[in-house]
Amino acid sequence: MNTRISINVSSTPVPEPSTMLLLGMAIIAMAALGRRHLGTLAK
Repeated sequence: MNTRISINVSSTPVPEPSTMLLLGMAIIAMAALGRRHLGTLAK
């Protein structure tokens, strides 16, 4: 008696919440620094 069971599961990688948090914080920091830099150029 030969029994073969095959299960193929395909999934797409999902970023972890901490990765998204770090990315969001980096974008906010870059925007704040850019805004601060533009403020010093205007003076």
